[in-house]
Amino acid sequence: DEAEEKKKQELRLQGQKELADWYAQREAALKVASEANRKAEAEHLAAFAKSQGDGAQWDEVAKLCGDGKTAKGGKDVSRLKSLLLHLKEQQAK
Repeated sequence: DEAEEKKKQELRLQGQKELADWYAQREAALKVASEANRKAEAEHLAAFAKSQGDGAQWDEVAKLCGDGKTAKGGKDVSRLKSLLLHLKEQQAK
C-alpha cells in the first residue's frame, strides 16, 4: 500500500514536471510567433506607405484611365484623363 502511494506521488511529480515543460515550450513558441507577426506587420506597413506615397494615387488613376485609345463602341475617356492630369499637376504645385 505504501509502495503504491509512493508510485502515485512519483507519477504526480512527473506529470507536474511535464506540464511545466509543456507550458514553457508553449510560451517560447508564442513569443517567436508574435515576434514574427510584428516583423511581418512592420514590413507590410512600410511597403504600403511606400506604395501610397507622393502621387501614387494619381498614377494609379491615370493607369486606370488607359492610354486614351478607345475601343470600337467604347466610351471616350480622354476628357476625363486630361482633367485628372490637370488636377494632378495642380496638386503637385
